Amino acid sequence: MKKSILFFVCILLAMGSCTTGSKDNSDNETTEQGTDKNGSKGQTAKVDKSTQMTDDYIIGRVGNIYDAVFEEYNKAEEDESIPQSSPDEKYCSEDWNKTVMDVSDFDQQHNPDDIGFFEADYWVMGQDCEELSVSDIKVISHDKDNAVVELTLHNFGESTHIRLEMKYERNDWQIDNFIDVDNDFDWKKEMKEYMK
Repeated sequence: MKKSILFFVCILLAMGSCTTGSKDNSDNETTEQGTDKNGSKGQTAKVDKSTQMTDDYIIGRVGNIYDAVFEEYNKAEEDESIPQSSPDEKYCSEDWNKTVMDVSDFDQQHNPDDIGFFEADYWVMGQDCEELSVSDIKVISHDKDNAVVELTLHNFGESTHIRLEMKYERNDWQIDNFIDVDNDFDWKKEMKEYMK
């Protein structure tokens, strides 16, 4: 009997997890998220587009993105593997993903036996990672389509000041560029220069 109840509960949980994702309700677009704007996991909250345009929402979105990415990186590190899914596909703009793919294709054609452009990881601003976290997330500017967010990235006990350029796509804010402010390194600009 206990096994049957446990099996039934597992099925209900699996069915509930299938309902998360994005929804488009024409004039009043809403997004269902697996975390609320304060970062509480396990809760699904409907968020309308006007709420998504607030500084608080954008700050929460960036915090949630980094929490999810770092959770995957930390798990991969424990398992001595690499992350199995690309956070870029989930959390970055179409243009960012296209640019990364173009650089990968360029490297396959021109540098097949070399590391190529990606000697470091823009999510952690380094080749390796340990004790990952972010702090001091703040919105510098935003309109209905674009936002600029700054934060402090912590990796191996060191801090790096990061600027994110974001776009509103797929009913939510997506990262369109990573800029390492401390080392004056604009990832998208450098990728485009690299392919010239």
